[in-house]
Amino acid sequence: MPRLMVLFNHTLTPAQEHDARSSLGVERIVLPPSGIQRLWSQVPPETGDLSGYLAPVMEWLGSASAAGDFVLVQGEFGATCMVAGWCLERGLVPVYSTTRREAEEKRLPDGSVQVRHRFAHVRFRRYASCPRAASRRAGKTGLVCEGFSLPDPPEEWFIRPDGENAAGSIHGVGHTVRVWLHGQVLARELGRPEWQRQALHQAALWHDIGRVDDGIDPLHGSRSAGRVIGLGLHTGLDERVREAALFAVTYHSLPDRTGEEAARLRAGGCELLDVLRLFKDADGLDRVRLGDLDPAFLRHAEARARVARAWELYEEWN
Repeated sequence: MPRLMVLFNHTLTPAQEHDARSSLGVERIVLPPSGIQRLWSQVPPETGDLSGYLAPVMEWLGSASAAGDFVLVQGEFGATCMVAGWCLERGLVPVYSTTRREAEEKRLPDGSVQVRHRFAHVRFRRYASCPRAASRRAGKTGLVCEGFSLPDPPEEWFIRPDGENAAGSIHGVGHTVRVWLHGQVLARELGRPEWQRQALHQAALWHDIGRVDDGIDPLHGSRSAGRVIGLGLHTGLDERVREAALFAVTYHSLPDRTGEEAARLRAGGCELLDVLRLFKDADGLDRVRLGDLDPAFLRHAEARARVARAWELYEEWN
């Protein structure tokens, strides 16, 4: 599970600590050493270029964090901008605390009014961490989001039988990459083994390439699996990865019971279901683009906790 690295001018409140663990899913909150904290809290206003001044801060972050960790970055404007950008380039996820100002008025004996303002934490908001996807070809630019290098599914996979290039459709490249990212993040949070992560990788890239239109189509999963085989996209893969990915693609568009019945007839059916259920949650999270996501239908608590992030990704990439 990710950690929260802290670069903040104040002590975290209990509300902020609770929100970090519940909404970000962090395992541990890591405070900077006292020397780093002093540097961050006392950025000199006279200094023009902060690169040298902030070098020890970057060095600490680089040695103490890992890709996918969150970094609470909030302080002097220029320093915050530099560190947030540095984090994004290295697969870290910079966030800041949003607050609501609440006023309390007290009438004094002399008739005057004393006003006190209190700032209450509302949520953690991410700095722009992913492309707004004006360019749908994410992989070509080596973009990193939530610690993962985004894939680059070929647009020709999305050419439909009537010749339409559906790469820009609601089931095209943008949807594919978002589902891929949801799957990889969920697999990481759940501690899934590497072969399952690879199966989820392949399933996300393949799951809609057999579509003939954007309507309701329970059989598009089986057509997508057939197209994978027809194009030879499955060749060279580890057998375990290949079978799980094709199973997930075939049954992701069908009711859960249908997949469960099919798994009972397969060797390793329980593991196939593990991949299928997680993949269906990854795909389901991107139903935010259709406006009909019901979190109650998601199968994992980690997926239900990711609904707000699914909206953010769709808004950033749409």
